[in-house]
Amino acid sequence: MAERADDQVICPGYTMGPGAIDEPPPRVVFEAGRVVRIDGEGSLRDPPLLSRIGSWTLMAVFSRHDVPIAVFEQVGAPNGRIAFVTADGPIRLAGKTLEPTSEGPAGLGFHHVASWYRGHRKEDVLPDHRDVMRDELLADGRDPSVRDVAACYPPARHAFFEGHLRPHTFVGTGISGDVVPLYYRDVTMVSRVPIGVIAPGSERAMEAGELWEGLVGGFAPIVRTVYPISADECWEIVVFGSAATATDFQQPVWYRCIRLRQGHPVEIKFVDSFLPFPHAGKDLAERFYAELLATLDYWDDALDGGMTVSGWDEFTNRSRHALAREMITRRGNHPKYGIADQAYAGAEHDGFQDVLVSSVLACLEWGHLDRARAYLDDYMTYFVRPDGTLHYRGPEMGKYGVMLTCLALYADYAQDASLLRTHPGKIDAIVDMLVGRWQEARRRSPDDPAYGMICGYHEADINFLTPNVYELDYDRPYLSNTGEAWRGLRDLGRTFVHLGRNAQDAALTDRGESLGQIAAEMFGDAQRGVERSWLTKDGVTGLPIIAGDRTFYWEHPYRARPESYDENRVWSELLFGGTATKDTVEKIWDIAGERGHTTLGVFNNRKSMVGFLVWEEIAGLLQHDMIPEALLTFYAQALHAHSRGTWTAIECVDMDRARGAHSPYCLPAQMTVPIVMKWLLVYENPVTDVLTLGHAIPRDRLSHGATIGVRNAPTRHGRISFELQSRIDDGEVEAKIELPERRSGRVRLRLRAPVEGALESATVAGGTGVSLAIEGDCVELPVDLSGSVTIIARWRP
Repeated sequence: MAERADDQVICPGYTMGPGAIDEPPPRVVFEAGRVVRIDGEGSLRDPPLLSRIGSWTLMAVFSRHDVPIAVFEQVGAPNGRIAFVTADGPIRLAGKTLEPTSEGPAGLGFHHVASWYRGHRKEDVLPDHRDVMRDELLADGRDPSVRDVAACYPPARHAFFEGHLRPHTFVGTGISGDVVPLYYRDVTMVSRVPIGVIAPGSERAMEAGELWEGLVGGFAPIVRTVYPISADECWEIVVFGSAATATDFQQPVWYRCIRLRQGHPVEIKFVDSFLPFPHAGKDLAERFYAELLATLDYWDDALDGGMTVSGWDEFTNRSRHALAREMITRRGNHPKYGIADQAYAGAEHDGFQDVLVSSVLACLEWGHLDRARAYLDDYMTYFVRPDGTLHYRGPEMGKYGVMLTCLALYADYAQDASLLRTHPGKIDAIVDMLVGRWQEARRRSPDDPAYGMICGYHEADINFLTPNVYELDYDRPYLSNTGEAWRGLRDLGRTFVHLGRNAQDAALTDRGESLGQIAAEMFGDAQRGVERSWLTKDGVTGLPIIAGDRTFYWEHPYRARPESYDENRVWSELLFGGTATKDTVEKIWDIAGERGHTTLGVFNNRKSMVGFLVWEEIAGLLQHDMIPEALLTFYAQALHAHSRGTWTAIECVDMDRARGAHSPYCLPAQMTVPIVMKWLLVYENPVTDVLTLGHAIPRDRLSHGATIGVRNAPTRHGRISFELQSRIDDGEVEAKIELPERRSGRVRLRLRAPVEGALESATVAGGTGVSLAIEGDCVELPVDLSGSVTIIARWRP
C-alpha cells in the first residue's frame, strides 16, 4: 500500500523507519571500472562491497555498455530502495514495498487497525451472511476509504484448492512460455528453488503464516518475500524472471537471499534458477543486478505507449502490474486462463471467452491497441469456427455480445477496420446466432416474461462440471444473455455506420443501421424481461436468474439446477450490458447483500467472493452514478481478491483466511483493476454515450493541493487528456483539458470535491468570458469547445 502509518509494526530484521528512505543515493567516483570513492553522508575511499554510507549499502559493481554502475540498496528499511548509480549520478531508483500477511498483531501493518472484521465475529461476515460491513462502510453516503476496506479482512495467504496448495504468486516475462509459480510454503517437486533450503529457518514463518510480501520497482512483477526467523532477524528473498536471458521455452529466474539482523546483512546468496551444483557459478551478484536492471527496463518498454495516470500511484502501479501479469500468463498472443498445470493452465481452459474479453478490454482502455488487436485476431482465427461455434468446451451466450463490443471498440479506438474485414464471415455467424435466437424468443406470447429473451448457456462450466447437463434444460433465457447481446449488436452496428459513411459504402451503412434497430428492440425486450420476472413468494420479493422462472435462485443449492447456476455471473453480466435500470441495480444489490450474496459489495457464489467478474458488476454501478458503491467494490476486489503485497488475483476467494480454500489465480480477475480504473477516470455511458472525465475519482484525490492527471486516454472521440489541480480550500479547482479533433456527442467534466457545498460556476480561462453549464457536480463542455482549454470551477460553501 502507498500510505503507511508512522507507528506501524516494522518487520523483524529491519530497523529503519519510513523517513530513512528519503536520503538521496550516494555519489560515486570510478577508476578503471572500480569504485574508488563514495560521497554521501560522509565519504568512503576504496570501499569494499557491503560498505555502508548513511542508509545505503554498496551491493555490487558491474558494467553496461562499458559504463560502470554501482548498486546501492537501503537494505535496513522495509520500504527501502535500490539505486543504480553511474559517475554522472543515479540512472534508476527502484522502490521496494512490503506488506504483512499475518492475521495476528503483525498483520496490523500499514493500516494499524484495532481488529479485523470491524468488530464483528468472523463467522458473521463470511459469505452467506448479511453483508453488514458493506452497509456500515456506505452508511453515511461518503466514499469508503482504502484503509477501512483493507481492514475488513486479513490478507489472502494459503491457497488450498481441491486438496492441494496452489501458487500464491508467480514470475516470468512476456518473452517465454515458461511461467514459474511461487508458493506460500514450499511444495515438493513443484517449488523450483525451495526457500527452506536456501533460507534455513524460513519454514517456521511459512507454517505460522507470518510472511511479509511486496514488489520491487513499482509495478514490475518482481517479487519480494520476507521470512522472520527471530525477533530481530529475517530472510529477505527477491525473485524475478530475467528478461535478459529468457527464451521462447525457458525462463531463467534469479533468487537473491539476504539474512538481515537488526537491519544489517549477515549472509547473502544468489541463485540462478536452480539449486547450485556442482558449483554456484561466477559473478553472481554482478549478473543478478545487471539482469535486474535489464528486466526493469524491459517492463518499462513493454508497457510504454499507453494511457498514463499521475496522482494516484497505488492504483496506477496496480493497473500496470496487472497488464504485466497478463503478458506473463499468455503464450504470446495465445490465451491462458491460469499459469500452472491443473490450476487453470491446461489447454481445456484456453478458449474461455472471459479471458479474451477481459484482456482485450484492459488493453483497449489503457491504449495498448496493438495488443488488443493481436488477441482478437488470434481468437477469431483459432477459436471461432466458421459457423460461430467455439473450439472450446462451453460457449457463453452473453459473452458473444461482449466479443462484438470488443471488436467494435477496437475499430473505434484505433480507427482501424482491418479486423472486421479479416473475419467478416465469423462475425456475421455470431451476429446471426444472436439475432436468430432473439427472433425465436419473439415467437413466444408478448405477455411471457421470456418474450425476446435469448436462450443459451451463460456459463462455460455447465458443459464441464455439471452431472445433470443432459437431464435438465440449461439452454434457458438467463436475464444476462439479452442484456449483453443488445450492447454487442448496437456497438457493432454503430461502427458499421461510421465506417460505411466514411467510405461511402451504402450497403455497410444499411447493415449497421439494421443492427442498430434490432439492438434497440432487443434493449426493450431485455428491460421488459427483467421487469416482468420479479416475483413475490411468502412475503419475499426477488428476481430469478431466468426470465419468467417461478423460483428464486436461493431455493436450490448453488449450481444444482439451471435456476441456481451462477447467479453471481447473471447479475454481473446484466449490469455490464447496461439494460438494467437504476432501480433494478439497487434492488439486486440490496437483495444480494441482505441474503449474504455479496461480500463488501462483490457478488459471491454463497461460499466465496467471486473475483473475476467484478469489472462487469462495477460497470452497472458506474452507469447509474452509484459511485461510493462502485469504489467499495473496486477496493474490495483489489485488496481482498489479490495477494496483499504481490497483487496476484484469485478467481474465487475464501474469506476465512485461516482456511484459505481459494481457487487459483486466473487472468480475468487480474484485469479488473486496470479496466475499472480507466472507467473511474474516463467513462463512456453504454446507453447514453455521454463521456465523463473524472467520473468516479475518489473525493480524497481532490483534497487541497492535490493534482491528478490522465494522458492519452482512448475514447470513441479520440485520445483525451486532463489534469485537475485542487485549491478546494480556496473554493476552486483548475482543470486543464485536451479535447480530440473528432469529438462528437456530450462530454462533461465531473468534480467530486471533498467539501460541503455546491459547484457554483465554471468558466474557460484566458479572458474568453465563456460560462459553462453546471449540472450537479458536472461541467458540460460545449460541442464547439476543442483543443487545449483551461477551466476554473468554483464552489459555494
